[in-house]
Amino acid sequence: MRYGYQSQWFGEGAMRQKASTVAQRLLLALRRKRKEYPNRPLLFIAHCFGGLVVLKALLDAQQNESEWPGIFASTTGLIFFGTPFRGAEGMSQVEMLAAAQREYQQDEIQPEVLKILEPGNEFLQEVVDQFGRTRRLANKTQVACFYELKPSNVGRIVGKTDRTRVVVSESSGCLDLSDAASKYSLSRTHFDMNKFEDAQEEDFETVAEVVQSMVEASPELLWARSQCISKHKIDFSLRGVPVVSQFVARDAEMQALEKVLVDTAPTTTSRNVVIVHGLGGIGKTQLVVKFAREHQGRFSAIFWLDGSSEASLKQSFVSMAQRLPQGKLTADGVQMRSQATVEAEVAVRECQQWLSIPTNSRWLLIIDNVDRDHQDRDDSQAYDVKAYFPDADHGSILITSRLASLQRLGSGVKVGTVATEQARAILENNAGRVVEDADVVLELLHGLPLALTQAGSYMRETNASATTYAKHYSQTWERLMESEARFPLEEYGDRSVLTTWTISYGQVQRQSKEAAWLLKLWGLLDNGELWYELVAACNDLAAETDVPTWLREVAEDELAFDQAIRLLTRYSLVDGKEGTEGHSMHSVLHRWCGHLADEEEQDELGCLAVGLVASNVPSKSDAQFWKKRRRVMA
Repeated sequence: MRYGYQSQWFGEGAMRQKASTVAQRLLLALRRKRKEYPNRPLLFIAHCFGGLVVLKALLDAQQNESEWPGIFASTTGLIFFGTPFRGAEGMSQVEMLAAAQREYQQDEIQPEVLKILEPGNEFLQEVVDQFGRTRRLANKTQVACFYELKPSNVGRIVGKTDRTRVVVSESSGCLDLSDAASKYSLSRTHFDMNKFEDAQEEDFETVAEVVQSMVEASPELLWARSQCISKHKIDFSLRGVPVVSQFVARDAEMQALEKVLVDTAPTTTSRNVVIVHGLGGIGKTQLVVKFAREHQGRFSAIFWLDGSSEASLKQSFVSMAQRLPQGKLTADGVQMRSQATVEAEVAVRECQQWLSIPTNSRWLLIIDNVDRDHQDRDDSQAYDVKAYFPDADHGSILITSRLASLQRLGSGVKVGTVATEQARAILENNAGRVVEDADVVLELLHGLPLALTQAGSYMRETNASATTYAKHYSQTWERLMESEARFPLEEYGDRSVLTTWTISYGQVQRQSKEAAWLLKLWGLLDNGELWYELVAACNDLAAETDVPTWLREVAEDELAFDQAIRLLTRYSLVDGKEGTEGHSMHSVLHRWCGHLADEEEQDELGCLAVGLVASNVPSKSDAQFWKKRRRVMA
C-alpha cells in the first residue's frame, strides 16, 4: 500500500494541514485496506515529515485499539528516511516564511506547518517522547533510521535564492539506538533519499537488506508478542461479578479509568493502582463491571474479588487459585487443588506468586467494596488491603471503596451523581416504561443511582406513578424505603437505601461519638451546607439551655469541627462545598440521617437545630448582613 498526502503550504493550492489530521486519515486508509486481515504484519517506510505522521498514527492506534484494531500490535518494522525527530536545522522557519512572503500573498501561505521544523517544538517533542516510552515494551518494533550525507538547495524550495544545507542532520534524523533500532547513512540529498534509479545502487542495496531483514523477522516477532499474553491468558469469567443489566453510560468516569488502565498500560513499567471512590449507592461497582467487560481483551486475565471483609477477600482468593494454570502452581498449590478444603493462606500465596511472575504483567485485579477502614481497631472485619497486593511492581489493581483516603495507594477516580438525562434513563430502565412527570422524582433523588434504581423497581412492581411515589417519599419516607427494600437489587448486593450506609455510620460511631451525633443533628438542618460558625453558635445557647457535651466538643474550635468533618468525608458521607469553607450532603443521605435519631433524640436535636439557625441570623447592622442572611436562609 502506498499512501501520500498533500503538503503544499504556499501558493495557489496551499493547505492548512496538521500531522495529527494526516495521521487520522492514514489510520482510516489502513483500516479499510486491512479489513479482512487486521493482524497481518505491518512495515512502514516513511520519508521526512511522513515519519512523524506514522509515529502519531501508531500512538493513536495504541491508545484506541478498539477503533484501530491490530495496527499497533501488528507493526513489526519502521524505516525512516530523513525524518526530523528533533527538528530540521537546515530549514529555518523564519527564512522559509520570509521567502514565501516575498513570492506570494498572505492568504496563499499557511505557516502553521512550518512550526514543526523548529528544534524543541512542543508537538514534535511530545510525539517522540511518547513513542520512546513504547520502546520499553518487550518484543518491540524494529526501527531503522536513514540520514543524508549530501546538502540540499533549500533556498529553491521557496524563491530563487540558493542556500545549500543539510536539511536533517544525523542527530535529528535518528531515534535513540537500542537492540531494535539502528541507523544508516545514504550518499544522497534530503529530497532524493527515497528515490532510486537502479537496483544495483549501493544505497538501494543497503535499504533493501534492511527491509528484507525486517520482513523475515516479522513472523517470529508477532509470535513472541502473542506468547507474552497467551501463556498467561485466563478466560474472562463473570463468577463473583455483580449482575448489571441496566448500565447507563458514565463517560467522564470511564475515560478517567481508561486513561490510567488502558492508555498508559502498554508503556508503563510499574504497577497501576486506581481507587474508584464515592458515596455508597453512587454506582462504583456498576462502572467497574462495565469497564471490565469492555476492556477484557486488553488484559491477559481479570479477577474479581469481594473486598467487603477480610474473610470474603480470602475466599475470593481461594476461587481465584482454582482458575490458575496447573503448571504455574508451587508444590503446595498442586496439593491444594487435590484437597476438599482449601486453606485460604495457601490460596493467597499461590495467587500472589502467579501475579508476580516477571513476564506476567498484563493482569487486572479488581477488589470490590473495600469499605472497612483498617484503622478502625474495633471492627473485627476491617483489614489493610495493601497487605494483599503482590510484591511485583507490575500489573493493574482496581479498587472500589467509600474510603476516599485509599487514594494514597494510587490514582483516584471520584464517582459522583449522574446528570438529569442519565438519571431519567436509570429510573425508566428499572421502571420498564416511560415515566410521565419523572422530573418530580428526579428532583427528589438528585442523581443517586441506588435510589433511582430502587425507585424504578418499586414503580415497576407496584405500577405507581411518579406523582404517587413523590407523595410517599415526602410524607412517609421510612415506610416507603422499607417497602422498596422488599424488592432486592442484585447489582447492589441486595442493599437498599435503608441499609447501604449502615456500615459507614457504624464505623463513624465507633471512632467518634461526636461525629455520629453531628450526622444526626445534620439530618434536621439543611443538607445544602454545614459550616463551623453555624455549629459554634451553641456557645451562645449555653447561657439559655443545656447544650450536650458532644456538641460543645465539636464546636470547641475549628480544629475540633474539622476533625469530625474529616471523619465523615473519609467515608464519603459529606463533600466540601466548592467556593466556601462549608460542607454538603446528598439529599437522600440527608433523609436517611434524619431517621437515625429516636423520637426523644429528635425532640432534643430539633430544639438545638432551631436554636443554632436562630443564633446565626445576622442583625441588619452587621457588615456582612446579606451574605450571612443568604447563607442561613438558603
